[in-house]
Amino acid sequence: SVEPDPRIGMVIDERYRIVRRLGGGGMGEVYEAAHETIERRSAIKFLHAKYSASSSMLARFRREAKAAGRLEHENIAAVLDFGVVDDVPYLVMEYVPGGTLEDKLEAEGPLPQEDAKAILANTAEALAAAHDLHFVHRDVRAANVLCDRDGGRALLTDFGLAGIRPEAQDADARITRT
Repeated sequence: SVEPDPRIGMVIDERYRIVRRLGGGGMGEVYEAAHETIERRSAIKFLHAKYSASSSMLARFRREAKAAGRLEHENIAAVLDFGVVDDVPYLVMEYVPGGTLEDKLEAEGPLPQEDAKAILANTAEALAAAHDLHFVHRDVRAANVLCDRDGGRALLTDFGLAGIRPEAQDADARITRT
């Protein structure tokens, strides 16, 4: 039998009730959450516990929060909050109900040409906006593109590997390496 996820039902920082697990990746696990007061849905990404003790991974996760928080564009999933609970850092992000492009491709197979063009255009616009602020995403792939439910908008997410172009770097930004 499968162990129940201990985070389901938890309330984080007296605000965010964890509803269900959405997925996970190399750096963390992502959950859907509902705000306790305003009931707005969001996605919460928790850094994997194995990385919480690593100062370099913590710095990278904080930098993702800071970087993504500066990126305001309709095709970039917004980072809304950052915190630490039980020594595990987390990001609160815009919830996008359609899932990842990777999930969509697995479920539906190749996309119609017009849908593919729209997703590509949205992703390119997101990258252009990030580049305007001197960010290079460095991990653009189907798992990091979110699709809204009606397919009208794609959003780029997961700036955990993002780098800042050398001309815009400061000491805080030099921590990401290949």
